[in-house]
Amino acid sequence: MRDILSIDTPENVTIGYEIAGIGSRIVAYGLDFIIRWTPFLALLLVLLLAGYIITDVGGLGVPVMVLLAFVFLGLHTLYFILFEGWMRGQTPGKRIAGIRVVMENGRPAPMAPIVARNLLRVVELLVFAYAPALIVMFINRKSQRIGDLVAGTVVVKERAYSRKSVEELGYALAEAREPSVEMGVAISHEEYELVQRYLSRYATLAAARREALGRTILSAVLARQSASAVETVEGYLARDRGGAARSRPPLRPGPSMTAPRRSAFDFVKTRKERWERLSQLCERVERAGLASLPVQDLRDLGSLYRQAASDLAFAQSYFPESDLLDILNGLVARAHGHVYRARSTRLSGFLTTVLVTWPRAFRRNLGHFRAALVVFLFAVLLGGSASLADEKLASLFVSAGMLESIRRGEMWTDTLFQIIPTSLTASRIIINNLLVSYFVFGAGIAWGLGTIYALSMTGLLLGSVLALCFRYGMLLRLLDFICAHGILELSVFVMCGGAGLMLGEAVLAPGRLSRRDALRLRGPEAVGLVVMGSFFLVLAGLVESFISPMHTLPHSTTITQAKAAFGVLLGVVFYSYLFLCGRQRETQS
Repeated sequence: MRDILSIDTPENVTIGYEIAGIGSRIVAYGLDFIIRWTPFLALLLVLLLAGYIITDVGGLGVPVMVLLAFVFLGLHTLYFILFEGWMRGQTPGKRIAGIRVVMENGRPAPMAPIVARNLLRVVELLVFAYAPALIVMFINRKSQRIGDLVAGTVVVKERAYSRKSVEELGYALAEAREPSVEMGVAISHEEYELVQRYLSRYATLAAARREALGRTILSAVLARQSASAVETVEGYLARDRGGAARSRPPLRPGPSMTAPRRSAFDFVKTRKERWERLSQLCERVERAGLASLPVQDLRDLGSLYRQAASDLAFAQSYFPESDLLDILNGLVARAHGHVYRARSTRLSGFLTTVLVTWPRAFRRNLGHFRAALVVFLFAVLLGGSASLADEKLASLFVSAGMLESIRRGEMWTDTLFQIIPTSLTASRIIINNLLVSYFVFGAGIAWGLGTIYALSMTGLLLGSVLALCFRYGMLLRLLDFICAHGILELSVFVMCGGAGLMLGEAVLAPGRLSRRDALRLRGPEAVGLVVMGSFFLVLAGLVESFISPMHTLPHSTTITQAKAAFGVLLGVVFYSYLFLCGRQRETQS
């Protein structure tokens, strides 16, 4: 049995999207896995043969390895974001498997929900290799994973329109010699809405008033029909009152009304040419984009879509449970995504998002970030106090290698940068910072407890390291290393924790909203803050790799002072951006 997502379009026609099952989604993911990792492995092999990873000769490895880090991150996360944004909810694997990401209202997914669903992919991968995502998909009627729930998206199957299948269907209908059906009385959308409003008040009207109003309305709608015909139709509508809001059915004439009769074969024969034309326009849009269509073709796309939607409404009433209905449904659903697609993001819109939307979102949710900061600082104090009281407790949070290095009076970072080329270290630091921040954010979906856990463990680790360095006289050396990047990096980390608490609040205390609606409301806003933080984390990673390891000359504190001043400057820029950008528009509104 197929799971169907029913969508009521502005044309008052119901489109049915078949939900993509776990099997088809696994196939699509497997294809995407092969597509995205094959070029990466080829690049890695070339770099190994060239010696860029083993050595850093001539500094060539610096740009190469930084590029390699972003290639890795892109293949892991940006691959899905970029392709789903560019191909309207599809990746190459999804297109081959015949599935697509759409919004729960059937509209094409804009960039913000696509980013949201794919950032949470990192969390789903890190926590037992997609096991939570698969469990959520099994128990969810729409087969939505965690990212889909936050973004308000759903993955559906697409049925390609085939001229051959339509022609074969027409011949089959002709050979079957199926009985004709009575065509309905054609009325406009406005007239239909007028009738529906009358039906909604039908039970509350007095009998005399109901009859008079019904005759007046239906006489206007069916002006060319006789009085007896109006009585017949009014009786039909009265019997049909209270019906659920469905796609607009044609008004069915009563026995006293004459209407043309048409077979399913004639229905297909007279319409298949325009269906084919609509399918061709959809293919052109999918290949080259909507902007590639001339003005006349754009007009044809809209008019042919509306005609096909009307044909679908007719088929739903007179040819239910037929192959024709499935074919038309697939065509209309496909065209619906092109007609009602989201407006492309322009540079001005992106700048508004960066300079206005994200800082204002931070200020609106300042309480969540304060809570994340309190949790983090408490964990730092707890870890530091415990490690000072009993050094054995530090081993619960600090690795054995780092602990031994501190006891010997050696900075573990010195060994790291001496053994591994700076370029490769930069790649590792950037990727690690991004993945940790994405995890502390996405873990908030577990009622906020996952975010609190991640903040606490990081705070305990930092507090223990500070205490151990203080105990063995290495605190100044540690501060010398972290002063350039520490303020910015830890600030972004705590901000991502606050975004995770926003998700936790939506799940734990949605208020008057359902948890699903609360996630849809808060999720994109929280994701925007994490995306904004990602840019600052890349900057912090570069500073940590190339500036923080600089050593102070003997009997001189010049480099340390310069690094500290630079770190303070980064912090001032970051917090000025969060608290000052967008203030003018905020005051005006």
